[in-house]
Amino acid sequence: MIMKFSKEFLFFTLLITTLTVAFFIYHRYFNSNKVVYVRTGEVINSFNGFKQAQKQFEGEIAIAKGNTDTLAQRLKVLRENIDLRKKSSQEWAYKVGKAENEFIQYQKNAEIQLQSRQQELSRNAISKINLFIEEYGKEKGYKLILGSTEDGSILYGFSEDDITKEIIEKLNKKYPADSLKK
Repeated sequence: MIMKFSKEFLFFTLLITTLTVAFFIYHRYFNSNKVVYVRTGEVINSFNGFKQAQKQFEGEIAIAKGNTDTLAQRLKVLRENIDLRKKSSQEWAYKVGKAENEFIQYQKNAEIQLQSRQQELSRNAISKINLFIEEYGKEKGYKLILGSTEDGSILYGFSEDDITKEIIEKLNKKYPADSLKK
């Protein structure tokens, strides 16, 4: 009886082990409901749309800086205008005060507008990335696509589950840099 019990126990143990290994292999290599991840920072920084948005934003910063420099130069000239100061110190003080107010107001408005514009450009690029990843995940039959950030949202994953390079390649193919210019 003890021998019979041992053979049955061995048989069931072997059967359970075999089924467990088969289940693991199936879910790991053949199941289309796979969980994968992307390194989001790398995707964002490598996306043509994000690079284009950065270039566009840098151009807008340059314009705002040029306007600020012009107003600063105008203010400097007014402050140094000795002839006007000698003629009418009251008129000179009024013009300098007005120029200072225009300069300060322009700087504040430009800063607010640039912050808003930067958020809008980033939001548009990230929206394209998210939409693409969602479509890609559905096409590939992924159960879940996780986004890994530098602050450790995913601490470890198999390298074969990292689809970052695939996403970057196909994303930039769908949105070439030339197609993103306005």
